[in-house]
Amino acid sequence: MSIQQDLMAKAQEAFIAVFDDVSASYYEIENLSRGWQIDDWKMYRIGQAGALALPNLAGGLLSAVSIVPELLALMRFMKISAVGIGYIRNGAASYGDFENIVVLATVDQHDGRMIKAKLQAAVAAQVAAGGVASLSPAVAASLMSGAIMEAMAAASHHAIAPFAAQRGAHMILKTFGATAFGRAIPLLGFALGAGVNGYVINKMMTAAEEYYALLRSSART
Repeated sequence: MSIQQDLMAKAQEAFIAVFDDVSASYYEIENLSRGWQIDDWKMYRIGQAGALALPNLAGGLLSAVSIVPELLALMRFMKISAVGIGYIRNGAASYGDFENIVVLATVDQHDGRMIKAKLQAAVAAQVAAGGVASLSPAVAASLMSGAIMEAMAAASHHAIAPFAAQRGAHMILKTFGATAFGRAIPLLGFALGAGVNGYVINKMMTAAEEYYALLRSSART
């Protein structure tokens, strides 16, 4: 196995672990995000993400050794940042939201449109079958998971975590790889690492805004 394949495998394992990480529970995220406005939350979290790149100040070997624990910390930070948007925007978030957000952040426009179309069809069917005027955010989130898996032609709803982990790991390692050589240079390595972390966190929170807006509109359909 090459170094790149090994990092990819570790990154996927880390995503799976963070999806189920009880130390980043939804209860904790709700408390952390309480009282924030979305724009202020995004600026604060992007700024804080830079601190995760502090090991890169030394450059050289330490930078290479620290990349895996930095990825783990970044993924947990990413989950809190993204799901926090749900509590700020909708006053609620559901288990599995983060997996859905990771997928939305990493699919192309065509697949994104397909997922949204599948979600709208699933919501319409659910509303018609239940004879209700609106759905809860939790039900809408569950339908989103199903829409993602149907649109991606995956085997089952329960395969979403490995699928999301693969997509997220590929996106992050591609972004990290673009700065791999610069990270070995003291000071520059920190600047590059902080910039990459901020970029990734911003990308995920932007996807979270779209996701929770979609859930809100779908729940009211």
